[in-house]
Amino acid sequence: MRSDTKEAIATSLFVVGVTSLAALVPHARARRVRWRTGLLFGAFSMAGAPWQARMRAGAQPVTLGAWQVGRPGSGGGDKTRSVS
Repeated sequence: MRSDTKEAIATSLFVVGVTSLAALVPHARARRVRWRTGLLFGAFSMAGAPWQARMRAGAQPVTLGAWQVGRPGSGGGDKTRSVS
């Protein structure tokens, strides 16, 4: 079964959403849900998603991973150190 990228993304979001709602119901009934925190997190995530998509749209793949260069454990490392 092949699908285009947009259809695959939409299907994935639908599956994740339905699964999340199914898992939410028993926790909400047991009053283990912090609604305010969850709604704030969701609102800021949704507000930031279009901005992130615009930022990534014009970026080259090398640019997207460039922020990791030089971070410990990233494999980038400090290229100025000498190896003895």
